[in-house]
Amino acid sequence: MENFIRNSIQELGELNQEHFDLVGVTCETIECVMQLFVKKLEKVNRRIMRFNESNWNAIDIHKVDDDLH
Repeated sequence: MENFIRNSIQELGELNQEHFDLVGVTCETIECVMQLFVKKLEKVNRRIMRFNESNWNAIDIHKVDDDLH
């Protein structure tokens, strides 16, 4: 998941650069989506840190799974 988000942010950045090169301004929609992906990446990283700190405790994993669904 983390790699997907990182790759998506990179691709969006490249698209935004292409848009900027064509019209001289960045694309607000692309920037908004990039910000959402950055927030998701931060959330994923926080969860991984928590899991690592708790030695991948099954209760923590189930709690996050319940929150996601």
